[in-house]
Amino acid sequence: MYDITFLGNSPVDVLINAPEELLTKYNLKKGDWAPVSPEVITNVLEDLKDAEKTIMPGGSAGNTAYGAARLGSKVAFNGFVGNDDMGQIYYKSLTEAGIDMPTPVDGGKTLVIYVLITPDGERTFITTAERVALGEDGVNEDMIANSKWLYIEGYLFDNEFQAVLKACHIARKHKVRIALTLAASFFVEQHYAKIAMLVRDGIDLYICNEDELYTLKNCELTGDDAHHAERTLARLRETPSLVTNGSKGATLNTLKEKTQVPTQPVDSIVDATGAGDAFAAGFMHAYVGAYNAEDSIKLGHSLAGMVIQQIGGRLPTGYEDILKSHQAA
Repeated sequence: MYDITFLGNSPVDVLINAPEELLTKYNLKKGDWAPVSPEVITNVLEDLKDAEKTIMPGGSAGNTAYGAARLGSKVAFNGFVGNDDMGQIYYKSLTEAGIDMPTPVDGGKTLVIYVLITPDGERTFITTAERVALGEDGVNEDMIANSKWLYIEGYLFDNEFQAVLKACHIARKHKVRIALTLAASFFVEQHYAKIAMLVRDGIDLYICNEDELYTLKNCELTGDDAHHAERTLARLRETPSLVTNGSKGATLNTLKEKTQVPTQPVDSIVDATGAGDAFAAGFMHAYVGAYNAEDSIKLGHSLAGMVIQQIGGRLPTGYEDILKSHQAA
């Protein structure tokens, strides 16, 4: 029996220091994510052939799965990786953390995201869409059916929504609770009708930040979806939400109560990119393990606070110390 099965993208990140002029050369918007042609990837890598490169398995759900597993949750991960060099890196990173996941697919191409880090520390993401999708056939029913929770990464709404629908159908059939992340405000705007459909059909928890929550509550259904608007808003009010607000903390909202917990200051912030994923890992580990709301949020804060003091979204060590400090408290 799994505590949580995660459904998400399975990218390997390649971090490269890049000059500002490289972004201008390829018309890349700083801080944005952009799909580009294979030729652009080849040219960028040629321009940066002498730059130091760091390879890190990533992905929002993958990072959260890793953190939850290292804290002691029994975790499965349902995502696609090919049996190429990058796929083997990704597969090894999760399975060595004790996570069950499907084996790499022969002939499949693993998603690689190139992270261009300019001197000001800003990250710009480029990738090519040339990869095999997970698809409905890649959704593992046994993993989901034998889980307490299904955790869905919102970034799947772009290309994998049919897989999301199938996973939710399986979860509801087997009475598995569903947590949904909202990914980013622009994703909420682009995919609001899809999010609304999932919420109406039954989500047990949605996880977002203040901006995403604001966007969610202010979007409107149009066209053929408009007649669902009243039901959607009603279900949104009924559905528990875990809302983060940066350094101000996080709040778990339910119909019965509102639990707000501030963060604790850290010595220095090195890389805040994986903070939300780490927070979700700590929270889900505790919440699924029957911690109360306040203690679940506190554990999320602790893990996120450690992650932002290093490069990358996965803390290599220190999980036992985090757990001991909470048990002592």
